[in-house]
Amino acid sequence: MGTVIPAQEVILKSRVSGEIIEIHPEFTEGGFLKKDMKIIQVDPQDYELALSRKRSSVTDAEYALKLELGHQEVAKREWELLNQGKPAQEMEKELALRQPHLDKARADLSAAEAELKAAMLELERTQIMVPFNAMVRSKSVDLGSQITPQDSLAELVGTDAYRVQVSLPVDRLEWIDVPVKAGAPGSKARINYGKGHECNGRVIRLMGDLATEGRMARILVEVADPLGLNASNQDRTPLLIGEYVRVKILGRKLNN
Repeated sequence: MGTVIPAQEVILKSRVSGEIIEIHPEFTEGGFLKKDMKIIQVDPQDYELALSRKRSSVTDAEYALKLELGHQEVAKREWELLNQGKPAQEMEKELALRQPHLDKARADLSAAEAELKAAMLELERTQIMVPFNAMVRSKSVDLGSQITPQDSLAELVGTDAYRVQVSLPVDRLEWIDVPVKAGAPGSKARINYGKGHECNGRVIRLMGDLATEGRMARILVEVADPLGLNASNQDRTPLLIGEYVRVKILGRKLNN
């Protein structure tokens, strides 16, 4: 026997603050979302203004650097006229050639460019995207909500696969192929649920501890497309999270 659990589950949060001005129609309990779909738009006006200010700062820093490069040429000629090849201390030469001024101008430009990139990222983050194909299990915001990075927006569950956590006696494990690394093939399984419904699965992991009740071993069986969203599975009854199911696992075949 086993219980259906999500293979992917995430609490969706925003990385910026602001007012929600746009929401995708599918962003509702039970709604299906595609990977990289934009589901929420935070008001971008403040971030657009900040981006404009940072672009202006980069322009100012570029101007200051070009001006300093011009001063460098003048300082170099003056040094050659005054020094005339005589030995001089390194610090004295650096100051005369305005090397610290040039270093500062370059550092100011790098800092301004970094702040511009940060402002561009902040503006980009006003569009909240779906990290994977998902179903909305619950949501906490709506149009007009004021959000911060600490606020939970929704709980999303991946729809590409579910898992069934199966309990079985420890001595049965020797008959089952359990992968030791991701992607390795495991024993095939058949999941029976509802009123005579079935779907296929595969053993993917052995849990590292025993169940507290009955001291049973626990393994994970993965079921692809559990909701029947693919064209080939649309006639299948969806598997539901929390559903109690029976799992038949194909054991190792004995020769002769």
